[in-house]
Amino acid sequence: MSMNWKIYPVSEIDSKWEDWDRLNGLYYNHHPYFDSRFVKPLLNYFGNKAVKLAMLKDNEGIVNGMVLLTKRLPGLWSLFVPSQLQIAPVLLPFEQISQHLEKLMDSIPGYCLMLEMLYQDPLNTPLSDKIGGRYGRYDHCTTTSVKFDTGFENYWEKRPKKFKQNIRTAFNRLKKDSIQYDFIIRSSPSDVKTGVRDYGLLETKSWKGDAGTAIHPDNIQGKFYDDVLSSFAKNGNAAVYELYFNNEPAGSILTISNDRMLILLKTTFNKNFQDYSPGRLVQYKFIEHEFGRNKYMVMEAYTNANKDQLDWSTQKRNIFHFEIYKNLLIEKIIKIKKGIE
Repeated sequence: MSMNWKIYPVSEIDSKWEDWDRLNGLYYNHHPYFDSRFVKPLLNYFGNKAVKLAMLKDNEGIVNGMVLLTKRLPGLWSLFVPSQLQIAPVLLPFEQISQHLEKLMDSIPGYCLMLEMLYQDPLNTPLSDKIGGRYGRYDHCTTTSVKFDTGFENYWEKRPKKFKQNIRTAFNRLKKDSIQYDFIIRSSPSDVKTGVRDYGLLETKSWKGDAGTAIHPDNIQGKFYDDVLSSFAKNGNAAVYELYFNNEPAGSILTISNDRMLILLKTTFNKNFQDYSPGRLVQYKFIEHEFGRNKYMVMEAYTNANKDQLDWSTQKRNIFHFEIYKNLLIEKIIKIKKGIE
């Protein structure tokens, strides 16, 4: 059965979200980052009219693939990937992927000399070194995950010795200074909304607030995360984990999920309590809680992992960029420019 691409204004996606979620279910078992409840707010808050919707249809008009594209430079097209999205959806059949991508480049209006498929998770993409054709693959960052395939005690025993000691020291310091801690989880739609608001107020007081990058109930970032978590919470797929010291907010974590996977979206802490490592302690209680209820198979951090994040993890892998070149000349020019040839 033949398949062909059609390129539409991004506004056409408003009538295609059902197809989008169907493909996410078919190819990625309903990955939360690829869910319309996440992607739709991304477009609403960070998209523009330059974004295009590309749809792969068979000769019966059934949609078999969808990607969101934007032109970065003349001849250079890329997936739509605002900074809030840590991995980018490529909702395409894994079979004959190289042919589909070649046809896509031919179908893009004007001309496309290179197509950037940015932020690809090797566990959730049809792109790999096996597809053939003219391409370049470049590692972007190392992300981490925690598998909930054992008990918490076994997991914690395998953490690095110094890391465990630092956590123990933080808890002992709280006890020594007579600081009571409380850990709560907000998961109902109304509680999640409150939790996102409180998260923003807390992050505004952190170093991100000083740098102007914090989310806040009144800024576009805060409104985006409020929309996302409120939407996921309607189906029980969002939660906010909070740690309090003597009834004062100390740390907070925002998450979304499906029935298998929990994604840690953001974490923040109260810098006034930095001597007690509130960021580490809220994550400790968060992970301990999730091991205890045995609901998910894995927690994905989707981050550019530092040493501390690697210490929490049970697995790591590289998120990569994938570039597809129109012809051999373009491939040579790009790779020479990158110092590969």
